[in-house]
Amino acid sequence: DLVTSPLMVDLMNEYKSYLRMSPDPPPVLTDNPYFNKLCLILYEHVSFIKSTINEEFKQYEIWQVMLITVAVTLMSEAILNFIFQDEPLLRRIRQGFFSVLKKSPVVGAIIKSKIDKAKADMAHDGPWVVPEGYTYQVRLPEHGLPDDRLLGVMERNNTLNDVEWSEGRCTGTIYCGKNDKNELLSEVYKRYCWTNPLHADCFKDVRKMEAEIVAMVGEMFNHPDRCFGSVTTGGTESILMSMKTHRDWGYDAKGIDKPNIVCPNTAHPAFDKAAAYFKVRMLPTSNIT
Repeated sequence: DLVTSPLMVDLMNEYKSYLRMSPDPPPVLTDNPYFNKLCLILYEHVSFIKSTINEEFKQYEIWQVMLITVAVTLMSEAILNFIFQDEPLLRRIRQGFFSVLKKSPVVGAIIKSKIDKAKADMAHDGPWVVPEGYTYQVRLPEHGLPDDRLLGVMERNNTLNDVEWSEGRCTGTIYCGKNDKNELLSEVYKRYCWTNPLHADCFKDVRKMEAEIVAMVGEMFNHPDRCFGSVTTGGTESILMSMKTHRDWGYDAKGIDKPNIVCPNTAHPAFDKAAAYFKVRMLPTSNIT
């Protein structure tokens, strides 16, 4: 049945046609005659395409053929790079559309008017607007200020603060407003203000305290026998380091070369910053969730 099937009849006809047209003996690839016939058919079509291209380009000079080849190669590479990127194609098309739309005269004028109004409002209201009698020092003084005068400037600037953050009414601003440890904090800072944890060989005491902090936090999260970490300068850097660590681990352990992170729209802005820095795709949840 296989030999008399329409497919095999067509293959046999193609094979006989090849034998009649080809000046060379048919190549024998394997002991399977059917596979050989399939390869011969493919070879015939490739030869036809090759001869057609040669015939079409016969009228061109060699340098013209080379130039066309380079142009087609570069264009193909540009198209592939445009299609296959970390960011989805539809999102990039949408961004490109709105980018062109914003440059149109009508839409551009509307956007400009809104921005100008926002700038005007910000110039008259906001935490950066100081009351009358205060000025910004915008140029480095030629001579440094005496200590007492510098402290006086700081005292005067301190009067600008009108929010009682020490009462605990500013979420995410200051995590401790108690004053009973001020002297201790000042003394600790005086001892270690001229240290650099990066150079553990010079500041072994700082490195020891860092290791103890990492061990304590690791114990709170049921770490294994050995855990690793570092003390950062704040929440933003901590999120950045966590994102980078997970990105690198995903690539090394699981071969993930296009990572993404699922997080709510209300997540800390540092997640967006880390995603932009480390080429991680953000997948925000809906406003409902």
